[in-house]
Amino acid sequence: MDFNQNNVFGPNNVNINNFVKPKRSVDDGVKRQLKEKLEINEKVIIIASLGDSEAINFGYELKSYLDSQGYSVEGVNQAIWSTQLKGQNLFKNKNGHWELRIGSQL
Repeated sequence: MDFNQNNVFGPNNVNINNFVKPKRSVDDGVKRQLKEKLEINEKVIIIASLGDSEAINFGYELKSYLDSQGYSVEGVNQAIWSTQLKGQNLFKNKNGHWELRIGSQL
């Protein structure tokens, strides 16, 4: 946030400019990384942080891409994590399925 004082409406007026990070998207780099890690016949479960609309939207974009490539995709589910999850991570769960967890934007 940037606080700039001006005296247009008196000495206590403050302008607030919010700078928002651009939303994540499934670009060529993300596609390449997913293709390197995942086999078509493996199940992918997408889980986003509960209530984080940017993470959820990114999850749906990932789901759409993976569906279009023939992957078996479950989700986008939502979860509350025991610690704050930032970014996204991909790992095999105890059932042998891939989990793609999406946390808050870095």
